[in-house]
Amino acid sequence: MRVCSNAPEVELFLNEKSLGRQSLTHEPHSGDKIFADYQVAYEKGELKAVAYNADGKEIATDIHRSFGDTDSFVVSTDHRLDKYFENNKNNDLIFAEISALDKEGNPVENASDYVDVKVSGDGVLVGLDNGDSTDYDSYQASCRKLFNGKLLAIVKCTGDPDSIKVEVSRAAEVPVRKIELETCENSGAAETQGTRVLTKDCRKITVTAKALPADASDKTLTFRALNPNGTDTNIAKITQKGDTCEIEAVGDGDFVLRCEAKSGRDVVAVMSCLEFKVEGIGQAFLDPYGFIPGSLYTSYQGQIGSGNDHGVASAKGEETVISFGGIDFGKDGSDEITVPIFTLNDDEYVIEVWKGICGEADSKLLSRAIYQKKTIWNVYQEDTWKLSEKLTGLQTISFKVFNKMHIKGFSFTRQSRAYSDIRALDADSIYGDTFTKTSDCVEGIGNNVTLAFENIDFGDAGTTEVTICGRAPEGTNTIHLRFKNDSEEIKEILEFKQSSEYEEQSFKIAKRMGIWNVSYVFLPGSNFDFRSFRFKHSDKQKATG
Repeated sequence: MRVCSNAPEVELFLNEKSLGRQSLTHEPHSGDKIFADYQVAYEKGELKAVAYNADGKEIATDIHRSFGDTDSFVVSTDHRLDKYFENNKNNDLIFAEISALDKEGNPVENASDYVDVKVSGDGVLVGLDNGDSTDYDSYQASCRKLFNGKLLAIVKCTGDPDSIKVEVSRAAEVPVRKIELETCENSGAAETQGTRVLTKDCRKITVTAKALPADASDKTLTFRALNPNGTDTNIAKITQKGDTCEIEAVGDGDFVLRCEAKSGRDVVAVMSCLEFKVEGIGQAFLDPYGFIPGSLYTSYQGQIGSGNDHGVASAKGEETVISFGGIDFGKDGSDEITVPIFTLNDDEYVIEVWKGICGEADSKLLSRAIYQKKTIWNVYQEDTWKLSEKLTGLQTISFKVFNKMHIKGFSFTRQSRAYSDIRALDADSIYGDTFTKTSDCVEGIGNNVTLAFENIDFGDAGTTEVTICGRAPEGTNTIHLRFKNDSEEIKEILEFKQSSEYEEQSFKIAKRMGIWNVSYVFLPGSNFDFRSFRFKHSDKQKATG
């Protein structure tokens, strides 16, 4: 709470309990305290500010009270204009202030009701204004919404000002004025100075929202978990069901749960927030297949600044490296990146994509691309590049640029490893009597050897064909291909024909859709060298006949 006063001392009371006196300094260029600031835990009731003179005598007070929904409206004019109107009764403007009150007569300070305004007598309604710069409704309409509980009606006097009557009634459209958030009791989450703490022993908490007033026209709510910079965070997972959401902590850090209501508008009109902290769980990794905003960089070299729309901006005429750590590509991986960029002109811009932090050990240049598009001011335009290597597992990605540009962020194309070459060496487990791992193959596969690959996702379209790259030097080799999920296990028998060199052979199989654990099982008498395999997407099979 901030108290503004030209008195030398102020005191703030919450429900008649003093929160302390503060001295103010008003001399020009004093560099001292000109406002009284208080941190106040919310409590329903009355806030009263009292001002004192140099002798400690009370000279002014101001009171704000808790309030409910709008119950009525009051119209008032500035009494200081009365004398003016006595001498200028014709063709003058009257400014009538419309205020919302609750059923107790308290000002509803965040009321945003739409009201119909009717003027009768010797007056004409000229316009309505609420001071809201984001409200594009016509000034000359007879229906407009309040802003912070107020609306100004401008009336042109055409005769006797005493005959003018301004009537205000609530319109049919009722906006949301407030969202109340409440955490479930018995959640086990600790609370410190208004911040709720989630831990590995209390990872989940349920929050319920209530949009007020109850008869609001559009009470659709959206929950978001945001980092301190206002960017969607990955340290908390939100599951929303109507006006309730379940928060699951994923990684350590601070975040804000924000509940938003557009209330019939194209943009967010009302929001409410709760602060959370997550401790003792560990780092949360970034998802490259969603969208990673530029503002989530983990390190940089050179000079950077904030970009538009949670992006990041490099420096003009300088080399800049912007790095993003903790990106989990999973087992499937990807080698295709899309980056939305905004540049200041139409010139060619070089942008390098690195695995790791360029200049450090084990870093690798994946792409040196040219970005050149006709500039649209403050508009990001996407470009997509193929990288020299498919990235899997946990990685750091860096962008190296040489001139000023705004990078909104980036995303990778999700690529199912089921439909790309999977090396035998990349099996989740290999076990059995006889086999040898070489630089790029598993060779000499003999008795009772199994190569297991977990969570192969065939998607909704599925597959009916597998291609194996291998070698069977001593005759046809029988391979048992096993598919297993939570409910069933299915086996296919593949006969790989004798070959003296590595070659690809394709086999028809029963259609498989969804996620399966896939195993290649080699029985006694086997002698096989295994390089890789891939499944064929059903859509591609149809396209090729």
